Amino acid sequence: MKTRFIASVAIYLSTSTAVQAQDLDPYAGFGVGIFGLELKTPSVTQKNTVVGEYVKFGVNFNHFIAAELRIGGTGTGTSSYSAGTPITTALGTFPSPVSFNYSMKASYFASYLTRLRYEVAQNVHLYGLVGGTTIKVKGTFSVPGIKGTSGTTSGLSYGAGAAYTFAERLNAGAEWVQYWTDVKTGSTSKARVWGIVGSISYNF
Repeated sequence: MKTRFIASVAIYLSTSTAVQAQDLDPYAGFGVGIFGLELKTPSVTQKNTVVGEYVKFGVNFNHFIAAELRIGGTGTGTSSYSAGTPITTALGTFPSPVSFNYSMKASYFASYLTRLRYEVAQNVHLYGLVGGTTIKVKGTFSVPGIKGTSGTTSGLSYGAGAAYTFAERLNAGAEWVQYWTDVKTGSTSKARVWGIVGSISYNF
């Protein structure tokens, strides 16, 4: 009797594990779109809109929730400033003797997100995203002899989007994501990063 009970439990657990494994639905894809890079210092506020892209890998645990990893980067945004504009570097803040350009980009970013899904019609679903993003931000001055800035920081991310299944395993989507909101990137600087992106994904 005891042997039969143990055997029954073992069969149940193995069957349950197999069913749970079958429920997992991995996917992969890529996205391309417009990213906003915003830098705030006591003296200037710079806002640039650039092209960015990412690849994504995720697992649907069921019809409502998934975990997703994104790895990507952005192009470079540049703004021009007149002579006398304060420049903040590791050596301190001082007025620039000449006019200059300041360029910045996200050299790379990695987002680790929870994806919450709600189906609104056949083959159409809405989704929300929440999690975090680590970004390496690089800034360069056009003034000779002035070193640029570079640093890697993490911040809270959230967003929303919609997706349409146009083939058996293919999905097209559009979304808005706030990757950073006033994340401190230096002693006196903060940054914001957002993206409006179209994406394609494939469910394995």
